[in-house]
Amino acid sequence: MKKLSLLLMLGTVLNPWSANATDCVATPDCASLGYTMDASKCSGAALKCPWDTSKAACKEKEALKSQLPILYSDGTVSKEILSGKTPIGVVFDETNKLAIALTNVKKDGTAGSEVMHWSSSYCDTPGLQNCTATEIPYGTNLTPITCGVDGRLNTNAILASTCNGTTYAATATNNYQPAACTKDFCKKSKWFLPSIRDLQNIYLQKTQIDASLTLLKSNGATDIGTRYYWSSTEYNMGDAWRFGMNNGNRDFGDKDYLNHFVRPVIYYDVSKTQCKVINCTTCVSGNSAQCSICASGYILQDGLCVSASLPTEPIDGCPLNTTPQTCNGQEYCCPTGVSCLSSSGSIRCYMKNPDVGGGLL
Repeated sequence: MKKLSLLLMLGTVLNPWSANATDCVATPDCASLGYTMDASKCSGAALKCPWDTSKAACKEKEALKSQLPILYSDGTVSKEILSGKTPIGVVFDETNKLAIALTNVKKDGTAGSEVMHWSSSYCDTPGLQNCTATEIPYGTNLTPITCGVDGRLNTNAILASTCNGTTYAATATNNYQPAACTKDFCKKSKWFLPSIRDLQNIYLQKTQIDASLTLLKSNGATDIGTRYYWSSTEYNMGDAWRFGMNNGNRDFGDKDYLNHFVRPVIYYDVSKTQCKVINCTTCVSGNSAQCSICASGYILQDGLCVSASLPTEPIDGCPLNTTPQTCNGQEYCCPTGVSCLSSSGSIRCYMKNPDVGGGLL
């Protein structure tokens, strides 16, 4: 009897179809048990799911952040390092929507560090305001700058000039285009040579900018360093303003003699209508070709900005910043962009030939 009982018990254990056998069940879902995080994104201790160790219960890592906003190739701006997006610049002026490129540029506009002259020759650049030491005291006393502050308009005037020879610095920045650029706002002709005010603002945030650029080294970013950089702000016919990133020294130097680095700057607000009038600080709303407020030293004439300084007496030939025009059979010298036939009574033109009784029109 004992043998029979033992055999029955053994048969029950060995028989998988026994009424006491356990049914197979599906492996529990990790998420349903609280393992909801990607284990690679965990910060600190993590309890991993036994069935899938790529899932865990933990505190998520904080997103890596830059000290200053990063400009991405699609036009978005964020302090976070965003996966799936490519950085092309670092914002240094949120008020004016300006960002600095990740790297210096060479003469041909490609990324890289190469010193260059401002230009191969020199002249008083037409349409470009002269900012002397009266307007911008040189040295390390970094007072606010209000003269020659629009780098885009400065660059346009430099590129339009013929008397400066080859405009290395302005041309290099204007030809720059990041390889990752996918929108019109960051293509060639959108980047420009920063004004002296831009370079001063960059210097005042150099620590934060360099820290942000360090985070973006895998994208080809290089720091500002301690170099001298050319600006697009002109001092006089032979000199342009430059800025020393080693000690914050702003001064001027020979356009066709000194060699300095250049780094492009860009407007990143694609909705911003950029004022295209030379020497204009504010354009008419919605009209980038019509000025409403001119820079210091210029007067508003038919939506354009012309020099407020005209010769006190007629001269044989037209002076700088004027163009020869013929009105009623007589040749006159008029401020650039101004017609001697305009109905505006405030426009002043000079007879080109003083021998026929030159004077104001």
